[in-house]
Amino acid sequence: MTTRQLGSKTDSTFRIQSQETVKIAEDAMFGYIPKPTDTFASLTLSGQRTGGQAVAYSQNPVSNTTWVKQKKNATDPDFGCYAVSYTLTITNADLK
Repeated sequence: MTTRQLGSKTDSTFRIQSQETVKIAEDAMFGYIPKPTDTFASLTLSGQRTGGQAVAYSQNPVSNTTWVKQKKNATDPDFGCYAVSYTLTITNADLK
C-alpha cells in the first residue's frame, strides 16, 4: 500500500485467511475524520499462485465507495475526535 500523507510505500506482509478480518492501518487528522483516499493512494494484495506470487486484488487509486464507514456512535458528526472505522470486504468475485 502507498500512504498518501507520508508519500511512502508500506510493505505490510502478512497472511490473511478467508473469512478473516485484519486491521491494515490507522490514521488521524486534527478536526477531520480521514477517508480511505486520505490515507492510501493505492492498495495491492498478492496471493500465492502456481509459480509464485501474483496480484490478487488492487485499488489504484483507492476508491472511497468500496469501503463501508462505521461510526462507534452513529450520532457523532463527521469531524472532531470520534471513533470511525472503514471496512473493505473483498469477495471471490473481486479477486483476479
